[in-house]
Amino acid sequence: MQATIGPNAAKGAGHGIIRVRNAPPEVVSEAMEGSLRFSLRQSTDGKYLGQGGWQESQRLLPPDNATVQGNVIDLEVGPLVVDALDSLTTYGLMIGGETIALEVTSLVRSPGEDGGGIRSAVPLTVPEERPKPVQEPEDEAPQTLSMDPEPAAPAEEKPSSKENQPQAVAATTAPEDGNRLLKFGAIAALLLLLLGGAGYFLYTKHFAVPKTQTAQTPQTAQTPQTAQTPQTAQPTPPLPNPRQEAAGATAPKAPQTPKDHARELLRSRPDRDAAFNQGRHYRTEDASSDASDAAFLLLEDAAQKGHPQAMLMVGAYYDPASKMPKGTIGVDLAQAKYWYEKARDAGVADATPALDALRATTQAMADKGDQEAKELLRTWR
Repeated sequence: MQATIGPNAAKGAGHGIIRVRNAPPEVVSEAMEGSLRFSLRQSTDGKYLGQGGWQESQRLLPPDNATVQGNVIDLEVGPLVVDALDSLTTYGLMIGGETIALEVTSLVRSPGEDGGGIRSAVPLTVPEERPKPVQEPEDEAPQTLSMDPEPAAPAEEKPSSKENQPQAVAATTAPEDGNRLLKFGAIAALLLLLLGGAGYFLYTKHFAVPKTQTAQTPQTAQTPQTAQTPQTAQPTPPLPNPRQEAAGATAPKAPQTPKDHARELLRSRPDRDAAFNQGRHYRTEDASSDASDAAFLLLEDAAQKGHPQAMLMVGAYYDPASKMPKGTIGVDLAQAKYWYEKARDAGVADATPALDALRATTQAMADKGDQEAKELLRTWR
């Protein structure tokens, strides 16, 4: 068989059609009777699609409608399936007791499930007046050139003019004032020189560092640096962190849980007998929740690979009348019926009484108004 899922143009966003080609006669018969069920499994984490999203346990999903043309079956599905799929992930379609790859084409999710689209960014507006600063240096260039002749103006005034003559006469009229200023200036300069010399003498005598000391200081500073640099670099290992050492010492000692061990075994792709034997080892009446989940993962893998006894034990997980621990696996009448029938068809003698008891339980639940039980009784055969 081959399977692909694509958009359902007639129903629009959130709806799709799973097309199964080369379907065997028994699958075609179930589709025509309206009792065909399927399940989807992610290849990344091995979880199954259900009403609450991707879950640990397998869930059988009914199509909205099934159309048969020869050995080609079209299964109409809604947002439960379409909105949960991703084109970057691979999925397995379990139908008619077989698991086949489901090829995902372009799907249109329900409104609000696609992120609302990508908004376009608003371009920033750039002011058009920005070229103006470029023109300003061009306007200043002629101004700097026109200012060059101005310093030459004093050269043109070489010939003495009549206007300067009164100034020279006025300067010569006060020679005594100029002589006094020169005397005071000379005396002040002499005093400054004397004070400066005295200060320099005192500084060099009492405060200045002798040349022998200045010459020795770089030697004493260099010798310890060159000698101590490699010594200080060697004996500086990082200090041990007691918390890290304690964490590193305790991490490898943590015991592996049964569920982790089951997943590790499944990654090695065991055959059906190896998966069944290990799953039966965890399947006990006093098993913990984690051990019960580990047993389910292994038994289900063996059942999907055709192990008859594993089919019966997987059906008991979903059977509400079973007294064995179920872990986190929820009750599912349709799943219990499906696996009991698979075990009966594979020749397990205990599967027939288990089916009869399950039908009586389903009838009692339907009498109390359970809608799922009523729907299952309609297709019971």
